[in-house]
Amino acid sequence: MKPITILVLAANPNDVTQLKLTDEVKAIGRQIQRAEFRDRFQLVQYWGTEIQDLQKALMHHDPQIVHFLGHGHPEGNVVLEDSSGLAATVSAESLVELFAILDGNTRCVVLNACSTEKLARRIADSVDCAVGMSGKISDATATAFAAAFYRGLGFGRNVEDAVKLGCNEIKLNGLTGSDLPKLFCREGVDPSEMLILESPSDADSVSAEILGVDLTTQISHFSVRTLRNGQDIHWNDLPLTIEGQYSAEDASAALDLGVWVVLQDTYGAYYLQNPRVTFLSDWNWIATNVLPGARIALVHFVRMDAAGHQYFERLTTRNHWGAIKQLPRRSHVLLSIRINRVDDS
Repeated sequence: MKPITILVLAANPNDVTQLKLTDEVKAIGRQIQRAEFRDRFQLVQYWGTEIQDLQKALMHHDPQIVHFLGHGHPEGNVVLEDSSGLAATVSAESLVELFAILDGNTRCVVLNACSTEKLARRIADSVDCAVGMSGKISDATATAFAAAFYRGLGFGRNVEDAVKLGCNEIKLNGLTGSDLPKLFCREGVDPSEMLILESPSDADSVSAEILGVDLTTQISHFSVRTLRNGQDIHWNDLPLTIEGQYSAEDASAALDLGVWVVLQDTYGAYYLQNPRVTFLSDWNWIATNVLPGARIALVHFVRMDAAGHQYFERLTTRNHWGAIKQLPRRSHVLLSIRINRVDDS
């Protein structure tokens, strides 16, 4: 299973007050190593982070978590370094724009620096959640918060609990500033349900099983009729033609719905499958040429919002069929079918 990457961006310019950043990073590393799910995380560190490092680091590592430590500013700016090791200010606007442009795998941004509350609030429009500090924070308080925050994530707690654990750790150590960390979430994201560490799939332990139907406002019913519970999938069964039924308030509108077939393997990786579901006027639907590979465990039928639909359309226009990083945001899984691939050799 692909590890969860925590990208640490550290900056401690020579011409400003020196911070004890190594203490914080060591504390994060220790807590991850002692956590229940330590093998699911990897810590990537950038020291002396320069402005020119930002885009490359984010695109190269595509982290689930970005952790910034260094100096912040009440206006929402952060301080990195120039090529000479001196302070270089990065505006809040440019950072917010960068996360909006990439819109990749990053789900959480932690700004463990002074006066980063405003910046965190704005970044949370582009990622699931962001944590910022509402005032000046000491080295000791920042280290205590970071250690307990990642301890919580390493033991499988949700983001809201991890932030609360960080604040509690500050109190337990008799430090000031337990009220400084502030958590902000993207619209529609519940921090009490947001798990950075998802449970591994047990899909390879069962045969074909209908996992259930989730209703949407546009489609009031979506079901499959050509796969039976307990059915194995053999090589000579491929490609699959899957058929089912649906109902909707507006039949004419339903014919234009963007529902895509997305495969998922036993490691949790997603694959875009050609073609889209075809909706017929007699309340039937059909998906043809479905080709689950050897490690595929789930076949998802996913309804996109307009942005997600356009994103998938762009991929198919470029003939990008295969692995994708994740489902588009605000996508809606209508139906998931768990399958068991059987090797006939």
